[in-house]
Amino acid sequence: MVGWTRKRVPRLAGIVGVAVLALACWSGRTAPKPAVHRDEPDVPNEVPAPPPASKSPALPVPAPASEPEPEPEPEPEPRAATPPPPPVGMVLIHAGTFMMGSDHGYHRENWENRMMGPNHGELEKPVHRVTLSAFYLDKHEVTVKEYQRCVAAGKCVAVDDAGTLFSGKHCNGTRRDRQEHPINCLPWDYAVKYCEWVDKRLPTEAEWEYSARGTAGRTFPWGEEKPTASRAVVEGLVLNGNTAPVCSKPAGNTPEGVCDLAGNVWEWVSDWYAPYSSEAQIDPHGPERGTERVYRGGTFSEPGSVRAALRDKVDPDLLGNLMFGFRCARGISH
Repeated sequence: MVGWTRKRVPRLAGIVGVAVLALACWSGRTAPKPAVHRDEPDVPNEVPAPPPASKSPALPVPAPASEPEPEPEPEPEPRAATPPPPPVGMVLIHAGTFMMGSDHGYHRENWENRMMGPNHGELEKPVHRVTLSAFYLDKHEVTVKEYQRCVAAGKCVAVDDAGTLFSGKHCNGTRRDRQEHPINCLPWDYAVKYCEWVDKRLPTEAEWEYSARGTAGRTFPWGEEKPTASRAVVEGLVLNGNTAPVCSKPAGNTPEGVCDLAGNVWEWVSDWYAPYSSEAQIDPHGPERGTERVYRGGTFSEPGSVRAALRDKVDPDLLGNLMFGFRCARGISH
């Protein structure tokens, strides 16, 4: 027994030793290696970068917008030149717009209108807008003295009683005591010749009415008050029933100082007659041709003829009508 034990112990010990050695070898393979510490800086935990995006076609990069050039400042509108002072004996009528004509016909208070038929008010219709440039107008009607100078210069035709429609007592051209009265009893072309001689012209119908009414559209040259003996030379208002010296009724002047645009004598204007248009107009001159000329302003013999809108027409060759005289106008740059 004892001998068996001695024989087996060394063999068992060898087996145990082999087993221990094998276990040690297996443990060496699987055991984690000890960490090697190096002197390196600590690296913070980094968030993993996202996967690269797929490349899209490159878009053209717009060129930087160039700054717009500054617009030039608009030049100030030129101011309307102030017209030169009017020539001696003339009045400056400033440019402006007014309503020409009348839809009322005769004066609303039925001012006496002898020798005027009921259709004369129709000639004033329709009312229409007119714009006029500045111009000069004679302060008064051409006088006998002024007209005779033209006759003496051989540029105008003498006005006498021959062939007149009325007796010579009303025609001023041969009256030495009426040198300051308006010349009358003369046809249209006589007036034109005189105005040309003094480097002027007849006013247009629009210029005449604008001078008498202004932008306010006055009924009479002086305003709205009815005619009186202090305002107009008109039969029934004055005693002699004839013409009077020019500018003898200053209460009847326009605000600009123009005399006798109501009464004394009718005044020739440059226009041929035509019915009014309703269209707005700028510096109208009337039709190019016609058979009758327009006259304006009333006369000493017709009490109802002094409204500033009233107009009438007649054969321009009519000679010796005691009621016809004139005044001249001139453009600013004639």
